[in-house]
Amino acid sequence: MSNPEEERFKARIKGRKIEVKEISIINPDVQTFRGLTVQMKAKVLPPNASIKTVIWHSDNPDVATINRETGLLEARNLGVATIQAKCAHKSASATVKVSKFLFRFALNGNVGGKGFEDITDNGVIRPFQEDARLLDADKCFEVQPFQYDGSSKRKMHISPAQLSVHISNPEVLEVKKVRTSDGNNGYETSLKFCCLKDGNTEVLLRAFEPVEGIELINQTLFKVEIKGMTGIIMDKRVLRLYKGITERISAKTIPENSDRIAGWSFSNPSTVIASPDGMMNGMVTGLKPGDATVTAFTRNTSLKAYVTVCDISFSLLSPDYRYVHMPNRIKPLDGSYCIKNDSITLYPFINFQGLAHPIDFPESYIVFEIEKPELLDITFTSFRHSNSIFDGEGPALKVRWHGKGSSDVTIMIKKPAPGRGVIIHQETVTFVIE
Repeated sequence: MSNPEEERFKARIKGRKIEVKEISIINPDVQTFRGLTVQMKAKVLPPNASIKTVIWHSDNPDVATINRETGLLEARNLGVATIQAKCAHKSASATVKVSKFLFRFALNGNVGGKGFEDITDNGVIRPFQEDARLLDADKCFEVQPFQYDGSSKRKMHISPAQLSVHISNPEVLEVKKVRTSDGNNGYETSLKFCCLKDGNTEVLLRAFEPVEGIELINQTLFKVEIKGMTGIIMDKRVLRLYKGITERISAKTIPENSDRIAGWSFSNPSTVIASPDGMMNGMVTGLKPGDATVTAFTRNTSLKAYVTVCDISFSLLSPDYRYVHMPNRIKPLDGSYCIKNDSITLYPFINFQGLAHPIDFPESYIVFEIEKPELLDITFTSFRHSNSIFDGEGPALKVRWHGKGSSDVTIMIKKPAPGRGVIIHQETVTFVIE
């Protein structure tokens, strides 16, 4: 049976406002790395305080931002920020230091069961000798970029466009960038190195970060010595094609008196077709954008080449400097595009693996026809896309107008070939100046 006096006392306590006496941040000194998030937590005393809501604030959002309600901190740039937690009239602060990850490269030795092996420091890889455990069935080895915080390492979420690979002797080694989902709405990139034939080469790997321009995170140089390669060898293992373009892959067996090439096969017939040109050559034709493999085989073994069929599109720059897809009809003066000196610029991109990369064709590949040259003129320029990393600059087209009216412009990308060349891409856009 309840006591009436006790019930009245509880009622008075329940109705009384209990002031916050103290607030403290559980993690007052945070050291984190650019691009990571940290959950900040605070403790309010007494535990039964009437107000328990904590409001968060960063004094330097360029370095670290924080959700004012949830306390989720995001490290954005290098530097130091002070984080304040406030509850009622009490407050506490924490210091956040944002540093760069120590970016490393590792050989993925999972094929041989050894796991990741750091190769950031100069070294030599001998894939057909002491490092044979690294090779898969198609005579390839894999390099995985990862982040290292001084005590632990993890795979790095980085796009293929942020990795630059230079192979000094491309006749013995080629590379394919592989982009895969990590299952958590992120992507990982690895580098699949395909051996072609015996020989030596140096490989320079660079990783970039597109923040505040293009920043080099890290680079490493290592050597690859290929010796004792037998079975099937190819002159190309990584091939980039375009719709309607045909390339030849040549294959043979080592030693030459061993099994002969018996035939060719290919995966994903909607993307590529491969037909024999004699038993030693496979003619590979791109049909539509996608990935496929082309396999040469003998009675006893086989070897794959990796083919990517790419698409091409043109983009323009918006007033807030974002790339937007080029429509069939452009009105340069309607405020939708970035205008500089009475001109706009068309940027051609290669689209593959879900990413856009500036094309690496020379200007001679790009041909344009202007319906009314008295209204428009087009000149070549070059650019480096601020969100992608690639070797060299890409060509672009600067369109300038001289009066009011409309004119069609047909743009073609042609690959030189006997006769009139092969058209890789073509589209027509109407410019309306009013």
